[in-house]
Formats: sequence, C-alpha cells, structure tokens
Amino acid sequence: MATNYFTTCKPRIQVPVSIFNCFEPRQVFNNPTSVILPSSIPAIESMLKSMKGLTENIMIQTHKELAAACLNVAQNYKTLYIMGCFGAPMTVWNKKRYLQNYSYNQQADRQVMIKSATADTFGFDCVCLIKGLLWGWNGKKRKPYGGATYASNGVPDVTADGMMALCENVSTDFSNIEVGELLWMSGHVGIYIGNGQAVECTPAWKNGVQVTTVLNVKSGTGREWMKHGKLPWITYDAAGSASSSAAANTKTSSVSEHPTPGDI
Repeated sequence: MATNYFTTCKPRIQVPVSIFNCFEPRQVFNNPTSVILPSSIPAIESMLKSMKGLTENIMIQTHKELAAACLNVAQNYKTLYIMGCFGAPMTVWNKKRYLQNYSYNQQADRQVMIKSATADTFGFDCVCLIKGLLWGWNGKKRKPYGGATYASNGVPDVTADGMMALCENVSTDFSNIEVGELLWMSGHVGIYIGNGQAVECTPAWKNGVQVTTVLNVKSGTGREWMKHGKLPWITYDAAGSASSSAAANTKTSSVSEHPTPGDI
C-alpha cells in the first residue's frame, strides 16, 4: 500500500480517501519528460505515478499534495485558460455558459478558443485552478465542474488578490520559499512546486495550466513574482525550504519570455 501522506491534518477537515486514488485514468496529453520534477519534493514523483482510480471526494491537506495535484494537471490534462472556470470540462452546456459569463471570455479570440475546445478539455483560470483542486477537482469529464464542489472543504470563493490576503507568513524574500506556497503578483497567482518552478494557469505561453520558472529563484521561461505566502487551508512543514534556498543561490540574470501586457 502506498505511503499515506496525511500525517499532519487540520482537525476540522476529514480525509475519506488517499490522494493516491483520486484522479481518473487518462491519456497523457503533454510530454512528461519536458518537465523536470522538483528535486526538493521527492514524494511528488511517486504521488503522480499513483494517481489512479476514481473517488467522489478529494481533500488536499498538505503542501506536497497541493504541489503534486497542480503538477498532475499541468502534465496530464488538456486545459484552457477560461476566466472564472474552476475545472469544468468543455461540454456543449459548459461552453455556452462560459462564452457569456465574463467580458474576457467574450473577446473574439477567446470565443474561438472556447468554441473549438474538445469535451476532454478542462477550463481554469489562475486562482480557480487552486480553488478547484482544494474544492475536490479530480478530472471527471462527466461532472459539471470536473468533480469539484463549489466553496467546499472550508475554502471560500476568493479572487487572486483575496487569496494572497488570507495567506500566512507572507514574504518578498524568495530564498525561504517552500513547496506548495502561493505565488502572487497583482491580479495573478500560482503555486510553487520546488526547484525554482511554479504551476500556474495563464493565457501566456501554453494558454492553460503549465509549469513555468520562478525568475526570483532562477533563470528560464517564466515571470518574477512579487510575494509568496502559506495558504491557510493546508499544512506545511520545514522540509521544503532548504532546497529552495539552495536554488535561489543559482539565479542568473537573463532575458526570458514574458507575457504580453494584460495577459497574465
């Protein structure tokens, strides 16, 4: 039996199942060899390999579980940036809804993208990726929100800036960042997964959930973030900080790709 990582759980949340059995089997749509798994969290690789089967409810409780879940979406699912969407599959019904509900989604180019998305594509935006996972998203194509239950597990519906405002131990010093922390810049958030990498949902680059470089830590294709902090709904330990500090010392100055202004 796989190791159980639910060793330090907040008492107000009950864990009915293991994270290892929470994701629907699927075809791998992105090449997993194109992403280097963070050496600072060795548990993530084994967690990803064990994400099989179906459950009715997922409750992510630790920083490592959140990082693994974000990376799993980035590597193993078709995704599209859709404002206000927290993991809904692009069925005919969902397309009609999201084509109308935000002015951003009503832009001509976004309309074309949404209309052309296949039914096995899941919509997210930056903060809705994190909320969706914490609300129990598990990649179910036959569920209206991919298995997520709105505002569940004690996690409120907040904006990107609102989520950062609820974080603890907020810092602008990226030498002490830990796996699973929220990354923030005005109007946009992501999750730090270690080794100078983040998972974020953005219309830039791949136009969906993707792994990017945290330029505060090292050079690469990504962005500089303004702050980071610990989410109040999951638990953290000190194990993830040492390698983050080491990675910070490897940062070099180089020009990297940045999103078009306005496309966060």
